[in-house]
Amino acid sequence: MRFLLRIEEPPVERGSALLGIQREDSDVVDLWTYLPELRQVRRITAQTLSGSLFGTDFSYEDVMEMQRQAGHASVERRPDGMLDGRPVAILAAKPAADSGSQYSEVIAHFDRETCVLLHAE
Repeated sequence: MRFLLRIEEPPVERGSALLGIQREDSDVVDLWTYLPELRQVRRITAQTLSGSLFGTDFSYEDVMEMQRQAGHASVERRPDGMLDGRPVAILAAKPAADSGSQYSEVIAHFDRETCVLLHAE
């Protein structure tokens, strides 16, 4: 499993990125960030997992948890909607009861044209 999160908005964060790569035969995911103002890639260590992800309320650990849960969650397609004037597909993911997740449900809004995640709650 691999994922790449790129920041486009707000402009002050544009170009920042988070890369996660799962190790073979393991649940361990290695994380790296790229910060354009430093022009440098940095590995996220165990000491920095609880740190803020690009100044948001999410931590690196939250992102890893959501990615891990995605493979074990039950996903339901909700009726399509609109978000900021864009048509979106809405998915609701509920973690397995024995997963130990702190989330009861994650609702994701994906742009219908590009399949890009626009909003998650």
